[in-house]
Amino acid sequence: MTLADVLAGAEKTYQIAGTAKHPHEVTLTADDMKTLLRGELLRAKSTQGLTHTHRVHVRCAPAEDPPEWVTVCAAEFSGKDEHEVVITASDMDAGTDKTYDVQGLAGHAHKLTLTAADFQKLKKEGAISIQTSRLEEDSHMHVVIIRYPRPKRG
Repeated sequence: MTLADVLAGAEKTYQIAGTAKHPHEVTLTADDMKTLLRGELLRAKSTQGLTHTHRVHVRCAPAEDPPEWVTVCAAEFSGKDEHEVVITASDMDAGTDKTYDVQGLAGHAHKLTLTAADFQKLKKEGAISIQTSRLEEDSHMHVVIIRYPRPKRG
């Protein structure tokens, strides 16, 4: 996508393939373009391909992701709400209590708090299991398994 597309502000569909080499599309609406113009992160979902969709994050940004956008952990959430968490290298280095917004592509947000003890356990044992906050509307929550370091993709 180009800055010209964002400035034009019109709906546009993009072809995406990633490393898997099979095609998907993502359509950004005129409202999505306004979100990008405000410098905000846009969360979108690709079209269904084979048996799955992909999370797509779009932001007007430098060509290379800055460290604060890159997770060093893998996280698996219970349920099918498509939540996610970005735990950065600096978070791991600091090892202090931190609360994350784990909305991801879900239509609602949860909070996930990692304590200093959780960071220590991740560094020592490589994995933790933790719960998100409960959603007020229906009291649901998720169990999250976090692994560090993030497994390498083969």
